[in-house]
Amino acid sequence: MNKYIQKIISLSLIILIFLLSLNHFKIIEFSKILKESFSFITLILIIISSISVVNSKKPGIYKFINYIILITAILGGILVIIYSKLNLSVYLCILFTLIYALIDILYKKA
Repeated sequence: MNKYIQKIISLSLIILIFLLSLNHFKIIEFSKILKESFSFITLILIIISSISVVNSKKPGIYKFINYIILITAILGGILVIIYSKLNLSVYLCILFTLIYALIDILYKKA
């Protein structure tokens, strides 16, 4: 994937996760449809970003972080469907996504 597209995806992930966390802590209130739309777009961007890094020729640590993101996203998604609430896997996925997005934006050269 193009480096600039990857950086745009990382920036949009940071913004979407920030907006969803503001909604989670009741700082701003989104309607249910808007919250679910943001969640779906965030999930799609997380999966696209992680799969593109896993399939590229990046160094080992970036692939390792993105494998963790993919595994926690899949496991967290299954557990959300079963228990109908957020769990530790979802929070780990979001945390590792934010870490990788910040690394992608700040430390990687364009």
